[in-house]
Amino acid sequence: MHLLAVDPGNTTGWALFIDNPIPVQIGEMSIDEFYDWLNNDTLWKENPLNQIVLEDYIIRPEQFRGFDHTWSRVPTVQVIGAVQCFARRYHVPVHLSQASLLSPAAKRFHVSDPKNRRLKNRNAISALIHGRLWFEKQGLIQLKNSAQPLQAEGPPAVDIEAQ
Repeated sequence: MHLLAVDPGNTTGWALFIDNPIPVQIGEMSIDEFYDWLNNDTLWKENPLNQIVLEDYIIRPEQFRGFDHTWSRVPTVQVIGAVQCFARRYHVPVHLSQASLLSPAAKRFHVSDPKNRRLKNRNAISALIHGRLWFEKQGLIQLKNSAQPLQAEGPPAVDIEAQ
């Protein structure tokens, strides 16, 4: 099982997992670096992915804790589109995970909360958490403190199967 977890944005965080919830690689890249990495056909043919976990992004009005995207090209949405296109090309299922799950999961997984904007590598930590949440949802890991399900604000996570 090769899983890529992605926190999209101007600085895109990612974590690569192989067969267990401890990542073999984790990092952050600019959008252009991430696009180049994603478009490395040799890398993905030699190391095919079985699953992608992608942090979802929903444009909300400001009164509902949304950001003002006036005159923005919304880079987060562009990265999501690139990952979905990649997944379709390589026939990899995509699981969209909500950002509202990050803070409670960070406490349970005993990692720093990536919602802290001063945290170094917070986007990579976010990707790590989304990946671990996917493993947990699949029943592949169980934590001592995970008896209570996480409560998310907003819509539930959605699975999109690549064609």
